[in-house]
Amino acid sequence: LGFIFAIAVQKIRQLSTDYARAKVAHRMKAVYRGGKDRLKCADYLSIAGIILINSLKDSKEQSKVLAIRGYRHGGRLHPVFDKSKYDYIPIFCATALFLCTFLTLVTYL
Repeated sequence: LGFIFAIAVQKIRQLSTDYARAKVAHRMKAVYRGGKDRLKCADYLSIAGIILINSLKDSKEQSKVLAIRGYRHGGRLHPVFDKSKYDYIPIFCATALFLCTFLTLVTYL
């Protein structure tokens, strides 16, 4: 439940910032056209549509990230890592790169 609450709070903050940005954009557009600064019903509908589309895109991206991390089947964590003999090559390269970087840094200290 804590994870769901954190996501909900993040979405509420994001919605408020998106709405504030849309209002600023509308004000800029009204000043450019020489019109009034009031929002009409059609303006609210377009703002709601834009916020909804952006929220759906963000939710899709977040679901992909959670699926990659192993959250599937209703939020339960099921991590699966395939091991092979070819995993040692990247481990060796990463360790060698780390040691070269660390030794270079130590010589400057």
